[in-house]
Amino acid sequence: MPQVVVLVADPDTALAADVSGALTARGVAVTSCRTGAEALVQAGRLAPDAVLLAASLPDIDAAEVVKAVHQVLPAPVLLGAGPADADAAVRALTAGAAAVVARPYRTSELLPYLDAVRSENPKGRLRF
Repeated sequence: MPQVVVLVADPDTALAADVSGALTARGVAVTSCRTGAEALVQAGRLAPDAVLLAASLPDIDAAEVVKAVHQVLPAPVLLGAGPADADAAVRALTAGAAAVVARPYRTSELLPYLDAVRSENPKGRLRF
């Protein structure tokens, strides 16, 4: 049975590793990268089912990444934002992000979004 494929773009390698491990344990295939430029390359290469994007990227504004992803993929983009990321979150939502989720990431918050992605592309349900 094919897995849901998620691209995680976060400059904090520890946060990316934590969320990647948690999602992988629940049957999600995860590829991680650290920059917006890498995210765009990986999105084109992988055609992920969803993208989890940190609000604070070192090279490209997250809203620009959201716009670019949507030009080539129908995948929803979830924006991970902390308390200082309100302006970036508004820009990303305006650019077409599907939702803003807490960063550091909470698997319990991400799984319902990813389960919806899986429901749209019937590949089975995620384990909670």
